[in-house]
Amino acid sequence: MGMSICGIGKLTVRHTKLDKSRCLPLLSSAVQALNEYRQLRDPHVEARADMPFFVSPSGCALSKRAVENVFDQLRRQLGWQARGGHPQPRIQDLRHSFAVARLRRWYEMGKTVDHAVLWLCG
Repeated sequence: MGMSICGIGKLTVRHTKLDKSRCLPLLSSAVQALNEYRQLRDPHVEARADMPFFVSPSGCALSKRAVENVFDQLRRQLGWQARGGHPQPRIQDLRHSFAVARLRRWYEMGKTVDHAVLWLCG
């Protein structure tokens, strides 16, 4: 899975499940944090247009296991608990939780959810 900033407030996630790609909206605070990471990363790796956004110290894509290890550390530090049928929260649960929370907010704001849900797809 590769990632690159695709404009202000958007992020392209490439080669996800079934080799799909999607462009996701981002809060300005997330854009700022990603730009700060890039500034820290770039002096240490050879930047290429086709490289993944998050890389190992050698400039290679992070392994799935490395990403899962970091997620496990964050999960423990933040005290996240599983709410479903899995023993621990999973990375993909974040997207589901975000989508459900966003749909609830739109509904509470009186938005037409049928149209607004298109922003969550892709």
